[in-house]
Amino acid sequence: MALLVDWALVFAVTTLLLLPFLRPDETGVRLAGAPLTFTTCKNVTSLPQHLLDLVAPETVARATLCEVRPFGIYNGRDLTMVYALKETSSRSGDEDSIVSRTRTTSTSRILTVALGADDQVIQVITPQNVAIPLVLIILSAVFIARSGQTPGKRLAGLRVQGQGCAMCREVRRLGLFVLFGGISMATGLLSKDMITGAAQVPVWLVLIFGLVLFTAFVAVYIWPLIRWRGAMPYDRATGFEVVRAI
Repeated sequence: MALLVDWALVFAVTTLLLLPFLRPDETGVRLAGAPLTFTTCKNVTSLPQHLLDLVAPETVARATLCEVRPFGIYNGRDLTMVYALKETSSRSGDEDSIVSRTRTTSTSRILTVALGADDQVIQVITPQNVAIPLVLIILSAVFIARSGQTPGKRLAGLRVQGQGCAMCREVRRLGLFVLFGGISMATGLLSKDMITGAAQVPVWLVLIFGLVLFTAFVAVYIWPLIRWRGAMPYDRATGFEVVRAI
């Protein structure tokens, strides 16, 4: 709860600072990490050739164009294309059986790109993906060094106490979010040629990459809660502990 409160406060501040530069269809600058987003989508029956070329030689089975509005603020348009659609049918039951079942299995791939005002693919810049965890690291370290409480921990009635390095604690605690945010922001900066290449990346390679990120998240944040040892690893490593505020 404490982290969610602190995260929401930092999101609000960075959003206000980013609003003057928010031009999704022109510069590609977008908001990221909004907890409340309104999305309006419509099916697209005809696509221009330059968009079809992104998944060539595969064909697009269906496409959806969505307009995204976090907190009602226009945040650009995304086109999602489903391609490489393959259907296989299998029949169960004996040939002489009166009752038989036919099972159809579908497999496909999905590619989502950002579109500008002229329906051209544009690069997306989401500074908040990295800015939010970075600002949170710095501000949390300052609050802990001075009073032992961030606004979220104060609201939750908690206090961080110890004589260790507050900045080291926050880097250990939130550093993985900076990495995840950097990867997310980097994917939005892919050029059109790189997007075309990414559309042909083997599925197993994507799954392995996702599994590595998921494993890292579980190892840092979930597993220590399952095998509880009195404190999170980043607290023990930096000489801190979280206690009830008196």
